[in-house]
Parts: sequence; structure tokens; C-alpha cells
Amino acid sequence: MIATQPKISLSLDAADTTIMHRAGMTGLYMTLKRLEQQYPSSLQRVAYVSWLLTTDTIKLFWEGSDLVALSWLIKESFKLDDTGLIHLAGLENDEIDLSHKIHIHEGISAVFLRHNRFYKAGKLVDTELTLEEQKVEYQYKSLTWYAHQTFAEKLCDTDTQKLRCDYVKITSWLYLGGIVRHAKTQNITKLEETPAYAFALLFVPVVCHYFLFHIPSEDLKEKKPHRYLMLIPEIKDFEDASQRRWRLQQLETKQFHVSNLGEAGLIYHSLDDIHTEVDYYQACQVWLYEKMNQASRQRTLMGIEEIKIDKNTLTGHC
Repeated sequence: MIATQPKISLSLDAADTTIMHRAGMTGLYMTLKRLEQQYPSSLQRVAYVSWLLTTDTIKLFWEGSDLVALSWLIKESFKLDDTGLIHLAGLENDEIDLSHKIHIHEGISAVFLRHNRFYKAGKLVDTELTLEEQKVEYQYKSLTWYAHQTFAEKLCDTDTQKLRCDYVKITSWLYLGGIVRHAKTQNITKLEETPAYAFALLFVPVVCHYFLFHIPSEDLKEKKPHRYLMLIPEIKDFEDASQRRWRLQQLETKQFHVSNLGEAGLIYHSLDDIHTEVDYYQACQVWLYEKMNQASRQRTLMGIEEIKIDKNTLTGHC
């Protein structure tokens, strides 16, 4: 039982999309693929939510209240596990070890949840990780809530519970260019998106990958706030991009650390099967986030580099 007309339609080839929109659509595609495994029939889903997926389009259907349907879908997509770690349905995989889960949790927290309006911190959790066959004590900040989990209410009209007809104002945690610089000017520093695109942008963190950036000349023993690199792939095909991101779950912890932005791009594409493609070519952007000073609570976008990779680049790297 599904509606005859899609409630949300997204296309990879739409003229008004940016690299961020296409990344968000891919993260949504990955999530829906995983949810298909958990809930094979629309009868198992609230509001009979269903979808049609191709390599370049996404169509979402449901019955009844838009708010109810979107609330269920978002709740299933963005969770916290019982230790307070961010758990993305689109990356759910039993092969992800604890160090990888913590890395994703801290990367998303550092890049997308930079302001405390967009998360509620839980307790500090002490744990033990195995890194290169050695046991290491580690501590991370757990969460009890993050803004993605309750975004359905911002997409829908309060009275009618239907998708809004106007634009949705979004900020840095959702779309990285829209930073709230100061409380007094927050209404004029927000960006606007259609409800469909605002929904898609929620899923950007799913397909992106996070690296820790180290300057080769610095003293590694000196404790400094982490510098994070976030890699945003340029998407040409939902399925191809999804398979690439899932393959990255095989990476070892040491491969999360890089000394330049280009290295991050090479690692992201290092597991590609380049032998089957005659004209292999990929592109991505790497964004650098770091704290401007020790007292700063938020990391700031300090640089963006576009990385272009062909078969010769990867072969030389390997």
C-alpha cells in the first residue's frame, strides 16, 4: 500500500544541486538501502513509508501525516547506541569496530554539531581500544540527543502536520556554509532550502569521511585540539558511491590520520576497483576544521581543497 504520487522526489542530475546536496542524497540512498534490510515491507513501517530508488533518483511515498512519516524515518536513520555514540543507519555494519565508531562519532560532533544548541552532551565514557595490537585507554564524550533526530518538526507545518510549502532556514550543523556567527544576527546568517533539500542535507554525514590532520613538522607529543578533515565526494552514481563508502569500513585506525589534504582523497578512493574502468576519474573536496585558539569551543572551516584522482594517481599512490 503506497501513495501514487511521491511526497519527496530527488534527482542527482537536478540543475540546482551542489556537491553538498548530492552528498546528502547519497547518504539518504545508503540509509534507505539499509532500512530495506531491516523493514523489507512497507507494512512494517509507520505510515507505510516506501521508496523507489535508481542510481540517480530517489522517490519517497507514505500515507497520512507527513510529520508522522518523516519522524519515523528520521528516528530510524539517526540514533544513539547504548553507550551514547552516534549510530547512523546508513553505516550500520557488524564489521565496524569500536575505534571506528568513536572516530565517526567524534568527526560528526566536531564538524556538524559544533554549537551546543545542536546536541546534548552525556557523560564522559572511559573505554579500552585495541590499536595495532596494543590496548589503549580512551575517553569520549557521549551524547543524549543531537539535532538530526528531531528535525522532522522543522520540515512540517505545526498546525497541519504537512510538509512546509515555504523554505526551511538551516544552519552550520546541517549545511556547513550557514554558520550562526552571533546570536543577535542568527536570523540573517541562515541559509534557506526547500523542505526536500533540507531533508536530504540531513544525510550528508553518512557518505562523508573524517580524518585527523597532522602537520608533519609539529611535535606530536604536545597535546593540541584535533584538526579534522572532512571529505565530501562528488557523486556520479548513488550505488557506486554507496559501495565505496561501505568499503571504507575496512580501513585500519591508522588510516584515519593524514599529513596533507591530498592524502585524504587518495585514501577515500584507495579501495576502488580501478582495473575494470577504462576512464577512471573521481573528484572530491576536503574541508579542514580546526580551533583558532585553545579557548575556542567551536572548530572553524579553515580551508577547502578540491582533489582530482585518475587511474595514474591511484596506481602511483599504491
